Amino acid sequence: MQIKFEINSYWNKSAEGYNQFYTSKAIKNEKKQEKWQSLYCNEFQSDAKTILDVGTGPGIIAIMLAQKGFNVTAVDFSEDMLKFARHNAHNKNLDIEFKRADAESLPFDDNSFDVVVSRHMLWTTINPEVVFKEWFRILKPGGKIVYIDGNWYKTDKTLKRKLWIGFSEFITLVTEFRDPRSEDLSEEMKDALWSIKANRPDYDRNILSDAGYINITTNDSIESEVFSWKEYLKEGYWGPRFLVSAEKP
Repeated sequence: MQIKFEINSYWNKSAEGYNQFYTSKAIKNEKKQEKWQSLYCNEFQSDAKTILDVGTGPGIIAIMLAQKGFNVTAVDFSEDMLKFARHNAHNKNLDIEFKRADAESLPFDDNSFDVVVSRHMLWTTINPEVVFKEWFRILKPGGKIVYIDGNWYKTDKTLKRKLWIGFSEFITLVTEFRDPRSEDLSEEMKDALWSIKANRPDYDRNILSDAGYINITTNDSIESEVFSWKEYLKEGYWGPRFLVSAEKP
């Protein structure tokens, strides 16, 4: 429970900066928004209607999918993130239900959703096996999960990454007036996270298969599909992001 408390504190502390960064780049940029919408929607079955966004943060993906006509429910463990999400959805006149919830124990009945989506959340969960089983439980038969994540901190000690980080921090300070160093994880948290040690997305495929999912696919070219060259210069040091989709039989 201690690590969950620390993770929640991390996201609460990062909420304002995270919201400012992503709302300025995603929600207000129509071209960028269309790219993210296509990235997810191309994975959905044609008759999908109900979507659960897990780890919604400031509501970016939930809002984009609601604008496409889906019935979206969104959850997050961080109440500070949810405050921004509700505000952002209200500004767009969108009816999205937001709830505070733990990804390992979701407050929904079995077979409730056509699709479960997530972005940049799974890496900070404690037990991904439990999360995948919980998503499996609330999915309708034939439903899909579609999530985006990355191999964060995998190249922490290389000289290239250290130089790139320094460049990115300077650009962020100048262009966004925030210090990303204040939002970083502690070394203790890094040591505790499964995702930093795992070989992903291969590891994800194995535990998804064990959880009962079928038709598991991965897309390792997220940056080329949604990032501009300027964004890549600022964020590319994190390493490749990937999309994973899988189906409940």
